[in-house]
Amino acid sequence: MPMRIENPVTTGRDFYHNVFIGRVDHPSHVKLAAGALTTDTVDPDGWLKPGVPLTKTGVLPTAAGTLVYGCTIEEMKVAKDNSAGELAAAAAAGLFAVVNTLGLANLDLIESNLGRALTAGELAAFAASPNIQLTKTI
Repeated sequence: MPMRIENPVTTGRDFYHNVFIGRVDHPSHVKLAAGALTTDTVDPDGWLKPGVPLTKTGVLPTAAGTLVYGCTIEEMKVAKDNSAGELAAAAAAGLFAVVNTLGLANLDLIESNLGRALTAGELAAFAASPNIQLTKTI
């Protein structure tokens, strides 16, 4: 689970795990599509979570045959909150996210950041991806 840090200067909000093992040196920009912004991928404070798997077209990989192009590297403010109206407005704004397109990502940390297990379609898309590989915490 993400840590909640409280301090007197700011209100507490979640901080997330770095999901990558080793260097992050192959970033790319992906234009976020409406399907990428969900309550799983954007936290209640409007931050896109790190480790969100995306296709080259900016959507979540949901079925076998799709490839994971990359995973978000760090959190990014995309909306005021994660309400349906805010997420729709953010998707319509044509935002870009930075993703890492080459490397080793930790499945357990991705799932912890998202607050859910990856779906079978997402796991199949990772397995088919030649550039982003998954590992588990030992």
